[in-house]
Amino acid sequence: MKIFNWLGTMYGGSIRWHTAMLFMAAFILQFTIGGISGIMFSVVPLDYATTDTYFVVAHFHYVLFGGTMFLVLGGVYYWFPKMTGRMLSERLGKWNFWTMVIGFNLTFFPQHFLVAMPRRVYTWTNPEWAIPNMLSSIGAFIIAGSTAILIYNIFVSLKSGRIAGPNPWNAWTLEWMTPSPPPAYNFATIPVVRSRRPLWDLAHPEAPDWRYERHESSAGAVMEPSPTARSESEVAARPEVAQAVAALPARAAVATPVKATPKRGFELTPARMLMLFFISSESIFFISLIVMYSVYSFHFTSTQLEIPRTYFFSLALFASSGTMITAEKYLSRGNKRMFNLWLLATITLGATFLIGQLTEYAKLYAENVTIHGKGEFGTTFFTLTGFHGFHVFVGLLALSTLLYLSRDWRPGHETPVKAIGYYWHFVDGVWVLIFSLVYLRTLF
Repeated sequence: MKIFNWLGTMYGGSIRWHTAMLFMAAFILQFTIGGISGIMFSVVPLDYATTDTYFVVAHFHYVLFGGTMFLVLGGVYYWFPKMTGRMLSERLGKWNFWTMVIGFNLTFFPQHFLVAMPRRVYTWTNPEWAIPNMLSSIGAFIIAGSTAILIYNIFVSLKSGRIAGPNPWNAWTLEWMTPSPPPAYNFATIPVVRSRRPLWDLAHPEAPDWRYERHESSAGAVMEPSPTARSESEVAARPEVAQAVAALPARAAVATPVKATPKRGFELTPARMLMLFFISSESIFFISLIVMYSVYSFHFTSTQLEIPRTYFFSLALFASSGTMITAEKYLSRGNKRMFNLWLLATITLGATFLIGQLTEYAKLYAENVTIHGKGEFGTTFFTLTGFHGFHVFVGLLALSTLLYLSRDWRPGHETPVKAIGYYWHFVDGVWVLIFSLVYLRTLF
């Protein structure tokens, strides 16, 4: 969720790629990589197998160094002008950024492939570990060089850096109102704050933020934004708008009702948005499980799996996406009878797939292939396919609930159906990847 918060904040702003912003963007990418590798440790067999290996070292440093340290460096470049009154060199800053990014990823990314190498050893005997360790050593020297660039930049800028002024970033929050560096008392007089961007209000008295915002005092009084004041301030703030208004005929200035046009196409309602957020988090979860299986899958032959039989049950799941789409179309047309019929077909196809998976589990257990069996196949296979089967079961419960409540559906009530449809299509798509990796791969 926080990743989407940060990306949404960047999307809603006007990005300027100064050194501080570059470090923030790199932080999001590297922290995400560290988070994805961390989710894998929730799978107990993988956590047990990778304990005290260099895979853990790679994950740990992507979270702490790729996350925390890059935030600190971005903060140094952003707040240095306010603390010292001088700007750090942007040219040296970009050298610092790119060498740090290259050095960090060259140091720790190869360590993800050292799954079998124990940590805290000074040498090794496996020749396959030589290249990743060499790359990590080169990356460490690049990080040291990048740190030297930062230290040099700080010393030079303290002596002869460009004068920053009170607000070098053209920011709108209160701290940038004081001189740089700020005096001990901060403000000679207490500033009046009426909105989230007090410096914008001072710079644009004709269109301050407080006119557009809803405020509630400690006594409970509420101040609503004034549409009239807003429209007048917008006209005053934008000369081109004022000229356009002046050029209108007199009778055109009278407001006339406009017939509302129906919304068409995709509409992101709160229910759909929340479902998409949930799907995005589940995507990371399944990516972790699939990567876990992939790490060990090259050692498997999976001779116990009956691919034609599983393919038949998989077709039932794949077909259920088509029946779900058809059900949604009939609901939008107001045909509840056909909607119920196609929704029931979707539930039947999903249940057919789930029953097929359960019979396969029974066959494997009869052959002594269990989650506690010898080797990694049983552990990784049942973990990956079992979690997917659980998601199918949850989807069947949701679809059954829709069928039970279908007597209340009307045209225009498609939002919950669409949201659950997104989840069902997601479950089908995940099985495409799992079926290809677990079953079809063994044919080659």
